[in-house]
Amino acid sequence: ASCTSFLKYNTVVKDNRRLLKLGSCWGGWGTDGNNPSYHSPGSFKVMRDYHTSFPENDRDYALPNFGSSGSLADHWNQLIDTSYETLSATQCPAQGMVPNWATIDVINGEIRHTGGSFSGSGTPQWEYGSEASRTTWRVTIDAALYPSEMNAAAKPYLYPLLSSLKN
Repeated sequence: ASCTSFLKYNTVVKDNRRLLKLGSCWGGWGTDGNNPSYHSPGSFKVMRDYHTSFPENDRDYALPNFGSSGSLADHWNQLIDTSYETLSATQCPAQGMVPNWATIDVINGEIRHTGGSFSGSGTPQWEYGSEASRTTWRVTIDAALYPSEMNAAAKPYLYPLLSSLKN
């Protein structure tokens, strides 16, 4: 039930994209704010694989409406894809870092960092600080657990960081 609740209450859907919220009561699109380091695509893949393999006849509850059409795997994949789109939109192309906090939205069919002001913990929004530093580890978990899928999303995120370390 916890995977179901997470997917239902800790995500929000807009324009066929499922965005991780900052908790069940706040965070999301636009001025609601977001924290790139909360996105953990590898963890979401583990939850997807567990959730979709759980025997239907062992579940003692009906699955809720998740706010968009598709299978259970589709909803998880929507979250994973949106997480990587969010990281791409907030990542500095030169060094590969993301900020502690960001305002993101769907603009002309793409997720964009809108540049608005937001901080949920008092850490400076625009720095690569204690909040943002978790992002690299969370994407690395995805690359480690799902190496066959790494080229699609984890590698493009990690490459600028790894390249700057070489220099």
